[in-house]
Amino acid sequence: MRATKAPPEEQYHWGPQRRSPMRATKAPPEEQYHWGPQRRSPMRATKAPPEEQYHWGPQRRSPMRATKAPPEEQYHWGPQRRSPMRATKAPPEEQYHWGPQRRSPMRATKAPPEEQYHWGPQRRSPMRATKAPPEEQYHWGPKGGHR
Repeated sequence: MRATKAPPEEQYHWGPQRRSPMRATKAPPEEQYHWGPQRRSPMRATKAPPEEQYHWGPQRRSPMRATKAPPEEQYHWGPQRRSPMRATKAPPEEQYHWGPQRRSPMRATKAPPEEQYHWGPQRRSPMRATKAPPEEQYHWGPKGGHR
């Protein structure tokens, strides 16, 4: 059995301010300033308190994925790095080996130029090689064979 409402003596601290015992969506009034609109949900603080805002505000969209870096790291991390999980584009110094040649770190759709012959258009994705290199093509190509 679950008590939906708190006993009267705890009401102030626990009443409408606290929607459900699991997630305190709203803070008690004394903490409201620090926790109110600034903090949308108790798990992830979407907005930071004002004193941390500079480092954490629009620059950092959500605490889980920092889509944008703080300005001092921006050069190395800004448009070059789309998301913290997969760096779609490499920092300029690695660009040659990792840039347009390598779309995402998970699946290298295109190989670096020196391996291109064996791995480029012939091999669509690193997981399943849809087309075989020409020497194996006869046995493995679009014809399929087994019906």
